[in-house]
Amino acid sequence: MEYHFANRFRVHFELEEDILDCRILKFVLQPLVENALLHGLQTLDREGWIVVKGYRDGNDLILTVTDNGKGMPEDALPESEEKRSARGKSRLSGIGIRNVDNRIKLHFGMHYGVSIKSVPDLFTSAEIVMPAITEEEGMEHAEGAHRG
Repeated sequence: MEYHFANRFRVHFELEEDILDCRILKFVLQPLVENALLHGLQTLDREGWIVVKGYRDGNDLILTVTDNGKGMPEDALPESEEKRSARGKSRLSGIGIRNVDNRIKLHFGMHYGVSIKSVPDLFTSAEIVMPAITEEEGMEHAEGAHRG
């Protein structure tokens, strides 16, 4: 993507040290970064940036991907969880993000997943919330499951 965009954007990572041993589902960040590039920064007439943050909030792992692109109008933003549940569908933009949200909910429960905030012409931020599971905790969970 950096070649395709001819150095028109920068990526910055802000990852807290205590999350570096946390396990995450495969390919949960890739669709968010891809959306930031293709939908947020592609038509930008200034240098674009993407900030990927990761931190713990209690027992949760929070990962965010924020860009300074064109943003989305309020009516294009995803609905709240209550509205989605009532309608029985998701309005997360992009099939990749919807798939990430569905996979997280399938593995960890309905109160985890992806949410998006945006201000037109300023930024879009996609946030992933999932349990913070370390390598050790993952092994304990797996061993407990096999003992049955």
